[in-house]
Amino acid sequence: MTFMPTNRRRCPGAIRVLALFALIWAPLAQAATDALATAALSYEEGRLIRALGDRLAVSEDQGHGWRDLPLPATAKGGPLTAAVLSPVSPSTLYITGPEIGVQRSDDWGQHWRSIQGDLPSMDVIAFTPHRTQPDTLYAVLADIGIHRSEDGGKTWRLMDSGPTQGIQWLIHSDMPGSMQTGWLVAGSATAVRLSMDCFCGWRLGGDFESGPVHSVIDLPGHPEHWIAATDTGLFHSDNGGQQWQALTETDTPLVALTAVDENTLLALTAQGRLLTSEDQGRTWNPDE
Repeated sequence: MTFMPTNRRRCPGAIRVLALFALIWAPLAQAATDALATAALSYEEGRLIRALGDRLAVSEDQGHGWRDLPLPATAKGGPLTAAVLSPVSPSTLYITGPEIGVQRSDDWGQHWRSIQGDLPSMDVIAFTPHRTQPDTLYAVLADIGIHRSEDGGKTWRLMDSGPTQGIQWLIHSDMPGSMQTGWLVAGSATAVRLSMDCFCGWRLGGDFESGPVHSVIDLPGHPEHWIAATDTGLFHSDNGGQQWQALTETDTPLVALTAVDENTLLALTAQGRLLTSEDQGRTWNPDE
């Protein structure tokens, strides 16, 4: 596995964010595609959550040791489509999937309750909590669109059909410049798009010729500093995505990212291997 820092250069293509496969081997392409929909990392207050396929685990030492977490009783082996800790209430963990809808745990994943509410479908393909409002949640339903709850999942309202390309992941950002409380950043097969959370229209936020963007994060305390993971490496933007520069080239896709602090990042490869960077993604070391 090779990770090569690159000279900073502009990412080709139209890049305009106000804000979340160029392959060699066919098996690797399939692995990356599968992992994109089923891999997730989330870190808050010393706990790291990892979702791989239909398995959920927690680590309290940044990935050196893992403990499996129970899934809701209604889970029947289908893949998880999101696993994210609340940035406001870190003991609160959300998971979603086609078998379980939207589920919430308030004890780090030990017990679960459905917050499906009046959502019209269980087929939740992407999910994110609001960055600063604990009761505001966003769920993307396949072939329907983005729903918002402002009461912790008791009731939901269809807000938008989403970008024209299907959403594969969704994050909420509190980056300045929104006319409301923040931004929704969505990843599709080939690009990143975003909208103010007033749902005032979607903008292109990154058209990466290297292939799909598997994950986007912002650095803690620096909401305009973004890291994007693609099949061929990482890209960095220090102005909310208005321009992107190549950061690190890789020979295997990184399919999930999370930040421990403004310098320390964690990533999952398409094969489920955890990597650590202590320099904002420029170099990476495996966690053995």
